[in-house]
Amino acid sequence: MKKQERLLNAHLKEGFNLYGDRWDTANIGWVQDDNSIASKVYGNPAVIFTSYIEKGKIFHSQENYR
Repeated sequence: MKKQERLLNAHLKEGFNLYGDRWDTANIGWVQDDNSIASKVYGNPAVIFTSYIEKGKIFHSQENYR
């Protein structure tokens, strides 16, 4: 599986696990390169949920957005 595909699949799965129904309206897009992807998850608070791949491992982070 290509690196980007693996990253996207992990991002989608973890996003759904964390945000449930809110995930259906999230905006998803690649960040500066093909090693990271971010989503804006709407709600109160809105969240920027980011996944990135480094040395073959996938990491996730989230930050409240205003």
